[in-house]
Amino acid sequence: MKPTVILIQSDQSERKLLGMSLIERLRKSCFRDGANDVLFWDEASEVSGPVVIMPAHLVGTPNALRPLLSESANDQRRNVGDGVVARVGQWNPAVATSVEAVHAWVDQQNLPAAEDVGFLHTVSNKSESRGAERALIQSLRKSVDGLISRTLNRPLSLMTTRLLARTPITPNQWTIFIGIMGLVGAWMMSLGGYWMLTLGALTVHISSVLDGCDGEIARIKFLSSRIGEWLDTAFDDIVNSAMILGLGLGIEATTGNEVFGVLAFTAYGMYLTATALIYHELITKYKSGYALDFTWWFEEGQEGTNTMDGEKGIVDILKLCMRRDFYILFFLGLIACTLQTVAFGCAFVAISALLTLAVTHKIRG
Repeated sequence: MKPTVILIQSDQSERKLLGMSLIERLRKSCFRDGANDVLFWDEASEVSGPVVIMPAHLVGTPNALRPLLSESANDQRRNVGDGVVARVGQWNPAVATSVEAVHAWVDQQNLPAAEDVGFLHTVSNKSESRGAERALIQSLRKSVDGLISRTLNRPLSLMTTRLLARTPITPNQWTIFIGIMGLVGAWMMSLGGYWMLTLGALTVHISSVLDGCDGEIARIKFLSSRIGEWLDTAFDDIVNSAMILGLGLGIEATTGNEVFGVLAFTAYGMYLTATALIYHELITKYKSGYALDFTWWFEEGQEGTNTMDGEKGIVDILKLCMRRDFYILFFLGLIACTLQTVAFGCAFVAISALLTLAVTHKIRG
């Protein structure tokens, strides 16, 4: 049975944290992590079953709250800052007469101490607020991040998200803005010449770095949606295909060799075809708009397929190279070193391989 969360009011619960009041953030966190309902103590006279009692100015990361709110959790108690969080298997509505009575009842339960997991703390001053912000922002990191994303992209996107969370900007608005930035970069590349090719590739790279902010904003502001998943995935592929097209056309404009224009449109068509096959499976099999939910036939049955923990062997290295964070930076490096044709050749081979894999995957069922 899902527990009901019982909140103890606090003067600090309206304090703002990353664009939301503490009480609003706590309510949404509790529902996200498994609570049946969230009530103040004086609204709990009719509640029965398991409860989790916590101060209303509490902040916790998902890995700290979920063990408390899972249906199978044991009775436990955890001291957090100036408050107490307690999980009790059976609530006594008779004590819902005062805060003191609730606290006294919790003390009488002799609950075992809970293991400290994740970040869970009350926020009563600026110092605690800054600490809670850092913990929440760091909790946005993903195990599926590639090497470049872990070391470069994610730290920069997290810094940006910390600022954006205080604004009215929505995840979908940011996705569209970053997508347009990437398309502008691809257009710049298509104009040709060393500087336009390099500046265009740099613009696409910056858009890739900041692309992580939409998902981070969605999670930190509780605005995740299926539409947002698809919008993010689609814009990534639109920019990817436009970048390849822009690179080929840019080389044609620079060298006057029309073969690169033909190959650019060929690569563009192959990329869209492969993407369409992958999207079809995402829709029909996975019911998801999240690209990393897709699994190739040779990966099925493997645990942690799309995580970057403990990469081993040639397959894992190839998967790393297929990551968007890696190949966009790789192409930027080649273009900046005047190796535009090498970059285009690598892209053409990679897209040919992607299409071959997608067709083979489709044929195999």
